[in-house]
Amino acid sequence: MESPLIVFVSQMDHLVYESFSYRPFWFLRKSDLKPLPELLKKLVNAAVKEKFSFSLSSGGKTIGVPLREILYFESHGHYVILHTISDERRYKAGIGEIAGELEPHDFVRCHVGFLVNCRYITAVKKSRLYLQSGEEIAVSRNRQKETEQKFIEYMCRSKP
Repeated sequence: MESPLIVFVSQMDHLVYESFSYRPFWFLRKSDLKPLPELLKKLVNAAVKEKFSFSLSSGGKTIGVPLREILYFESHGHYVILHTISDERRYKAGIGEIAGELEPHDFVRCHVGFLVNCRYITAVKKSRLYLQSGEEIAVSRNRQKETEQKFIEYMCRSKP
């Protein structure tokens, strides 16, 4: 089941923090509706993005995995392990091709062996990035700036 995108519209500013337990997309004050057009664009983009999926071939079958469920990809030789919210799938592929396909969808190649969904990153610090799942992933020195920049851009785009 897909989670709804919630926008609270209220004049009671003190309710902003209480609304966080519902994980709203945004909180809009009735006294300042100027951000509404930009907020609507971002809502539509977020809703469309929720529909994208990644296709992989494994065991003669093609499987579609919604992007919103993918945590990261991990390369092991000629194989890739796809880590999702609920499971892992191992299949033969090159992580470089996957990175090229998913780069426009807020995935960052933080290391030669990892491609991570920015949606699940909580922090990027020097040589590591931290996921909501509690996992830590190495960030290579030559990809550190790119990783930080991509995460910052994602965070700025995800809020109006």
